[in-house]
Amino acid sequence: MSTNLLKSEGKCLFCGKTFTKAGTNRHLKNHLKEKEAENKKGKSYLVKVEHNLYGSLSYFLSLWIDGETSMKDIDSFIRAI
Repeated sequence: MSTNLLKSEGKCLFCGKTFTKAGTNRHLKNHLKEKEAENKKGKSYLVKVEHNLYGSLSYFLSLWIDGETSMKDIDSFIRAI
């Protein structure tokens, strides 16, 4: 009997590379550092959304959000997915 375990991966919309959940978050932090090095003004945040059904993380979403984004816009974005 073989069992197929789901492997949760994410794709970076900035560069198109695919990563594991932990790798995605580390990778996005590198993009944030690059933007800081470019001396871009303003704040941005890395927000992690996870679904934990019965102790199993079935999916995740890592969002890089501009500091000026409203919670209403974030809510609308997530609901549209």
